[in-house]
Amino acid sequence: MNGSLAFWLSIALSAFGCTGFVLAGKGDRRGWVIVLVAQPLWCVFAVVTGGYGICLTCLLYTVVAIRNLVQQEGGASEGRGRERGRWRGPPSSSVAASAHSTTLEEPSCFSQSR
Repeated sequence: MNGSLAFWLSIALSAFGCTGFVLAGKGDRRGWVIVLVAQPLWCVFAVVTGGYGICLTCLLYTVVAIRNLVQQEGGASEGRGRERGRWRGPPSSSVAASAHSTTLEEPSCFSQSR
């Protein structure tokens, strides 16, 4: 494979994989499927170009994508703030919610008593 073809093929595969991560980040399960489809393509690219180390990365990405896809499908409503694969914000009992209910007191150095 010549250098120019390898370069443009790597750009196309990167764009394809990044599209999957963007969709997955938005809670769309198709994103993880795209990531999974991209991994064998990357592995073939690695073997053809002699970059065998990429195959290890493909294996790790595959494990992570399968784990996240299974978690998104099965454990979406287990108190993680997710519903139907979409992020709905932190639980109402979070620390951030309680921080808004506290009042600030004026430091004693600013008091008017002498």
